Amino acid sequence: MRSARLDPVVVAEGWRLLASGVPVMEVSRRTGVSKSLIYRWHHSVGGMYRPVDTSYSPRYLDREERYELARLAGLGWSMRQIAKAMNRSPSTVSRELARNTDIRSGRYQPERAHLLAWQRQRRPKASKFCANPPLRQQVQQWLDLDYSPEQITGRLRVLHHDDESMRVSHETIYRGIYVYPRGELT
Repeated sequence: MRSARLDPVVVAEGWRLLASGVPVMEVSRRTGVSKSLIYRWHHSVGGMYRPVDTSYSPRYLDREERYELARLAGLGWSMRQIAKAMNRSPSTVSRELARNTDIRSGRYQPERAHLLAWQRQRRPKASKFCANPPLRQQVQQWLDLDYSPEQITGRLRVLHHDDESMRVSHETIYRGIYVYPRGELT
């Protein structure tokens, strides 16, 4: 059975309350939305809310710059011309276009690019061990044999010199040990 769609005004109010720091149970009470749905919203953004007008660092493109990039690219300007006009590095423009050009249409869509950039910044992100079970298993075996994280990193580099997915830094191994102090990685 499919549930009814929520009123967009109620959804916007729920997100606004969460972003302003109101506890989940209180948001549920004020909006009339179930606490489980509010928790799903909360976890979907890793507890980090970004107001619409938020801009992080001038190092990153903001929404207006993305629209300007789309306009100039649509006029057929080269990446170097766009970079000069926007006072940005050509590599920044190149990366932005490569990363966010729609594969189907071949066009740069600024609003979509802005949303994708925000999604890439969200936390929490899955650890390398969660994303790669064979790596996790290999590292755990060596930890069980009392290898140090530095030794494990070196062995992985030698044994899997051609496979980047089977490498991990010793800092990541230490983080896995200390965040989950049961002696196992997760």
